[in-house]
Amino acid sequence: GFIPQVGPATADLLVDHFGNATSEALLSSKRLMKVTGIGKVKANIISKHWKIDTETGIRPSIMYLLSEFNLTFSQAKILLKRYGIAAPDLVKKNPYRLIDDIHGVGFVRADEIARRMGIPINSNERLQSSIGHWLKNSEAIHGHTCMSVEDVCNGATSLLTISDHETNYVPSVKDLRSAIKNLEKSGRCHIDFGN
Repeated sequence: GFIPQVGPATADLLVDHFGNATSEALLSSKRLMKVTGIGKVKANIISKHWKIDTETGIRPSIMYLLSEFNLTFSQAKILLKRYGIAAPDLVKKNPYRLIDDIHGVGFVRADEIARRMGIPINSNERLQSSIGHWLKNSEAIHGHTCMSVEDVCNGATSLLTISDHETNYVPSVKDLRSAIKNLEKSGRCHIDFGN
């Protein structure tokens, strides 16, 4: 689905025929025509799109999204459609954006990616994303997000706590309250003190 005229069967044919030289072969319609089942028209289409994707940076971007972030092909395509070739840099800067950008990516998955990318476990993005995720889950389960700041902090803490052989981290209530205030300042949540 990435290159017109190339589905799983054609991709298998190409890789079987060219092996490690497949990327290079895709640039030449003449070489492609040597593969059984690929005629002149199909070879020209494949070669043309491979060249364009290479020159514009689309192919390297999608490969990076697939390999570094372990996204599915359809998830990578969504990011490329939305952000273009800037997608890998945007995700590297803040992997938690995947929660809002791609259906099916929740806090746990985004957090795994963020930790692999070296995002600090006490980063503001991580704290805010856990709170946002907790509120969305509350809305899905209870039909609302009306809860005490203490309950939000407790819920976010359950997401943020890391206790393994390398790391022991529990967020402070002060940091979580600060993250909630930052979310309110940016208009992403509302705090009502019952006045």
